[in-house]
Amino acid sequence: MFFSIVIPTYNRKPILEKCLTALEDQHLADKTIEGYEVVLVDDGSTDGTVDWLRSPTAHFPHVRLFQQNHQGPAAARNLGVEKAIGDTIIFIDSDLVVTESFLQAHADALMAGEKKLGSDRLFTYGAVINTSNFDQPTSEPYKLTDFSAAYFATGNVRSPANGLIRLGCLTRAFSFTVGKTWN
Repeated sequence: MFFSIVIPTYNRKPILEKCLTALEDQHLADKTIEGYEVVLVDDGSTDGTVDWLRSPTAHFPHVRLFQQNHQGPAAARNLGVEKAIGDTIIFIDSDLVVTESFLQAHADALMAGEKKLGSDRLFTYGAVINTSNFDQPTSEPYKLTDFSAAYFATGNVRSPANGLIRLGCLTRAFSFTVGKTWN
């Protein structure tokens, strides 16, 4: 499987750097993951995000950058899905910093789910830790704010690419079902 991690971003350069650095530090334990790309869609940032990403000091070999005029995160996710080349899409937000086992955990959950159900028509949803301790985020105890009751949260969710594309209307519906307003 090849993962496409779709990330919409708007004026989040400081935390985006931590997000992308963490995605470059993935530990893949087995050969089920052929590779991954980070499809980053800048939604018209005005904080220097694009210039920073294009500078020689930014070294993120997995990142493919796309830009659009400011239309919101749902439209940015849609563009990301259109540009993704992976067979598996993972959505995260640009203010998330993942652990080094992030991709392997999604792969393991996907393989277990496919084995149990006999189909890849499922999505995985991972836990999110709300923290301000970026040095040791997993050291904090579970808090009520770590739980999300969202029907389809975009913070850490995976779906097969062919399912999103086959349904067609799903990507167009993002602006209604999982879109949120940038701050």
